Amino acid sequence: MRSEETAGAKGMGYFQEVVAEYLRADRACFINTEFYLQNDLSENDADKELHWFIDILALHMRHRTAYLCEVTYAKQPAALRRRLELWRKHWTVVCKTLQRDAGIPKDWNMRPWVFVPESAVPSVTKLVEQFEPKGRCQALEETLPWKYENHVLSHEDWNAERVIPHSTMKIDAAIADVTVTDNQILVVLADGRELSAPIAWSPRLADATSEQRKNWRLIGRGQGIHWPDVDEDISVASLLKVA
Repeated sequence: MRSEETAGAKGMGYFQEVVAEYLRADRACFINTEFYLQNDLSENDADKELHWFIDILALHMRHRTAYLCEVTYAKQPAALRRRLELWRKHWTVVCKTLQRDAGIPKDWNMRPWVFVPESAVPSVTKLVEQFEPKGRCQALEETLPWKYENHVLSHEDWNAERVIPHSTMKIDAAIADVTVTDNQILVVLADGRELSAPIAWSPRLADATSEQRKNWRLIGRGQGIHWPDVDEDISVASLLKVA
């Protein structure tokens, strides 16, 4: 693969993961990335050869809706347009295939949800609104984690009464740094506050080596910490109760 193609693939993977985290922030939304979608239920033999990999299949329990999410940072998303046109042409078969392969109930809605650069939103919106029910087009920039305080999935055009906040914890409660010593777990928040708990509060960290304690990463948009070597998770909310 050429270097520019490699860079493009990495960039696409980054934005796809950003959108995936954006969707995961709603605890009623469950996602399946790179979902293989066949068209083998088509009555036309030639069309049975069609297939796609959906960037993210998002199943929202409260909305009772399956969202076929596509992500692109191309300002002129020609490939995305072709995909949407094919989906719309075969939409009945697409829905039946998802019911069969993903076990989606027949009474659920299925809608495309496309994430594109802000400049491409007007033109792409015209395409997704041709679906029944109408699809959604959202600016990719809106999914960046520092762009919002309380993340809300806004479906005012569809079900205004079902607008669900993703998180009740403000961004100033996000974690900035973590230190684990032989005596305590020390967490510094983005707003400057420091939280601590005795090391005995986490038996897994108490038994961990120094290197294992240093190997941590943030989860849940900075509201939690995960130590993969010892499979330990600690949230800001739990620390606030202890501190």
